[in-house]
Amino acid sequence: MTAISVPAADGSRAVSKPRWAGCRGILLNLGLLTGAVLLCCLVMEVSLRVMFARSLDFAMEMWKYAVELKRPVSDPSLSFAHMPGRSAFLMGVPMDINSSGHRDREYAQPKPPGVFRIVMLGDSTTLG
Repeated sequence: MTAISVPAADGSRAVSKPRWAGCRGILLNLGLLTGAVLLCCLVMEVSLRVMFARSLDFAMEMWKYAVELKRPVSDPSLSFAHMPGRSAFLMGVPMDINSSGHRDREYAQPKPPGVFRIVMLGDSTTLG
C-alpha cells in the first residue's frame, strides 16, 4: 500500500489517504447503482407480467399462441404445426388442441356409420 505525501501549508509533510481509498467509494457507488437498476428491472418485469396475464393485447396474445401451442416442423411447405394435446387461454377464450393437432374436442378415430365430419381449413380467422 502506497500513500501520497503532500506538503502541508506549514511546510511539513502530511500523509494523505492511500490511493485505493478513492476507488472504494466509486466501487460502492457503482454497486449500489447496479443493484438499484436490477431491482427496478425486476419490479417492472413482475408488474408487466401481472398486468398482461389476462390481457387482450393482440401482439401479446399472438406471442402466447406461438409459444404455448405451436412447434416448428421439418416440412418446408409448413412454418409450424399445433402441438397435440395442448391448451391455452387466448383473447379471453380457452383454446384446446386435440390429439390430432386440430382445434377441437377429441373424437373417436374410427368414424361411426352415418356420421359426417367436416374439416375447415384456413388461416387465423378460420382458427378463431
